[in-house]
Amino acid sequence: MSGNDIEDGEVLEEGENEVKPVKPVDLTYQRMKRPRLEETKTKRARCKYWPGSCHKAQDCPYLHEGYQNLKDDLCKYISNDTCLKGDSCVFSHDTKRFPCKYFHGVGLCNSGDNCKFSHIRLTPNFIPKFIRDNESFLQTVQQTRGYTNLGEYYMNYLREKMQTVQPLLPLPIGINPYAQPLWIPKPPSPDMSSRLHASGIIKNRSITVPKVDMARLRRPTQHTSSRN
Repeated sequence: MSGNDIEDGEVLEEGENEVKPVKPVDLTYQRMKRPRLEETKTKRARCKYWPGSCHKAQDCPYLHEGYQNLKDDLCKYISNDTCLKGDSCVFSHDTKRFPCKYFHGVGLCNSGDNCKFSHIRLTPNFIPKFIRDNESFLQTVQQTRGYTNLGEYYMNYLREKMQTVQPLLPLPIGINPYAQPLWIPKPPSPDMSSRLHASGIIKNRSITVPKVDMARLRRPTQHTSSRN
């Protein structure tokens, strides 16, 4: 006989082996301890004051995410030391991480070893990004000197860019864009030629105007019909 069996005539005392009711758990405290996952899900819109000027920080109901890579872009005010945000600026102030556009684009930097920017040789994988970031500057160098220090890298970039440009109005099918123009000016008539000579516009007497047999043009055309 096991300990849970009841012998004949045995009476259970009150409260013995009685199933006690489970007390309801107060979930209020547990809800307070949970992370604010629901609030995070509701933050769909991006804060228009972020980055750099939102004073609510983590209490802001809008998203402050998606700007982790801003440090990959150089602060546009740091080159002349006019950035007022200092270490709180979301853009990078480390100029040595960014290549010098004069050294790599022109081949000469007047600052030399005192230059704030990098003079380390660019890798082939990084050159396209350097061209995109300094496209306007390199275009000026190309127009002024006729070439850039990037050589064929820059010329290949221009060729690829031209291939992606689509014409505003495509030519009709069958029209060769390199063919001669469809309209060719006709030589002036005899009357117009004499007027040009008289006015002095045409001074070269070697210019000859083809003669036109006006009588032949005025002669009526004869039509013959065959009769059976």
